[in-house]
Amino acid sequence: MTTRSNGRGTIVLDRIVPVVGRIKRASGTNEKTTFKYINAMITTLQDLARFDILELIQHGDATPVEIYYLYRRQGVEHIPVGRALLPLRSSWEDWLARQPYPEKSKQDIGYTIAAIVAGDAANELRVADLPARLEEVLAEKAATPRMCEKMKAHAQKFLKKFLRRSHPLYVEVQELDVATPKRKRKVTHMTPNEAKSFIASLRIGGPDAWTLCITGMLPDAEFAVEGGWELKTDRVEIHGTKRAQRERVIPIFGAVTLPSVHPKTLQDTVRETSEGRITPKDFRNFFARWMREAGISSLNRKFYMGHGALTMTEHYEHGEFPGQLAADAAKFRAFVGEAPVFKTPRKRG
Repeated sequence: MTTRSNGRGTIVLDRIVPVVGRIKRASGTNEKTTFKYINAMITTLQDLARFDILELIQHGDATPVEIYYLYRRQGVEHIPVGRALLPLRSSWEDWLARQPYPEKSKQDIGYTIAAIVAGDAANELRVADLPARLEEVLAEKAATPRMCEKMKAHAQKFLKKFLRRSHPLYVEVQELDVATPKRKRKVTHMTPNEAKSFIASLRIGGPDAWTLCITGMLPDAEFAVEGGWELKTDRVEIHGTKRAQRERVIPIFGAVTLPSVHPKTLQDTVRETSEGRITPKDFRNFFARWMREAGISSLNRKFYMGHGALTMTEHYEHGEFPGQLAADAAKFRAFVGEAPVFKTPRKRG
């Protein structure tokens, strides 16, 4: 039996189904032809004993017309049920809020969510729509393959934990094609004297660049709003912003200073001065190379870089021993020498 509620709203579906009972729900359509097909679909689902799908409609988890469009597009066997029919935006955001990820990672995933649900103010996208919507976004952003790779990884991480790895939606996302990223830029190495000369030529941000060179920090850690690193009497304690292994200590190899410029300013200045050959991330490579050339042991270098032990022997020996920091600091300072002379920013006015 079908009725229209006071002439307003959509056509009402009113059916008695064995096992499930009465289903009385707004169909989601005013088109009589579409409603006829919905009615036929209900009969088919009843004949196939797909009471799980019929209960979704009965409980209001999905409208009859939503199920019909999935039925028409994918067939009965691939109609999503359960959590796959929950709203995409709120499900993903609520899931992300409960994860023990660092704030930087949560922020990155938040950008992906925003890009995928853009324009979905009515919260109409379901979790089941994620593969198709992601495919559209990847096509729009094909010119930035690294971003596409990251967005696909974020979607896989969500579906793997929110549903499961073997779920058809996860498999769909996994099989999406992403353009191959461009090859990484060749890393440029500098000797301590070359690096000092380069940093001394920076119009701004010289102390920040030198701090990166003598700590091995990545810009994310140096410029962290709070908790990035702490200067102690005989060491610098660096707190990981991504991986637990980056929680580490290093000797005081030189004058470590608080950031004096915005990280984007430093990046732009370094790129401009080096004509694109160097970025602030390269300073970590300088640090690693200088420690080796200064004669600091491989095991200690791994400790200072925040790299984990690779063998059981390293596992037992990994860490700090008495006198280690002072001895390695002396070797590093002897090899690198004094800090460069930084340019003093001109005051306006």
